[in-house]
Amino acid sequence: MLTALDELLCSASVEVATFGRLQQQPDSPTDRDESEQAHKAALAARDQAAKALRAMGPATDETARLLASILVDGERLIREVDARDGAHLGAVVAGVAHTEDA
Repeated sequence: MLTALDELLCSASVEVATFGRLQQQPDSPTDRDESEQAHKAALAARDQAAKALRAMGPATDETARLLASILVDGERLIREVDARDGAHLGAVVAGVAHTEDA
C-alpha cells in the first residue's frame, strides 16, 4: 500500500513539475512526453493503491481513512495537472506561452 502511494505521489510530482514547465514552454515535446508518462505511471500506481486499500478490509483505527485520503488527494492532483485533458488545460495550450505579469 505504502509503496503504491509513494509511486503515485512521486509520479504526480513529476507531472506537476512538467506542467509548470509547459506553462512557460507549451510547445515542448519533451515535457509533454514526460508529463504523459508520469500521468500513466500515476494512474497505474493509483489503481494498485486502491486495490491494496480494498484488501486491507475494515480498519479499527484511522489508518485506512488516512491512506484513503492520501489516495484521493493524489488522484485529484493528477487529474488537475493532466496536460492532455486536465482541469487546468488552458494553462498549457500549445502555441501559447504563458508568462507572469510583472
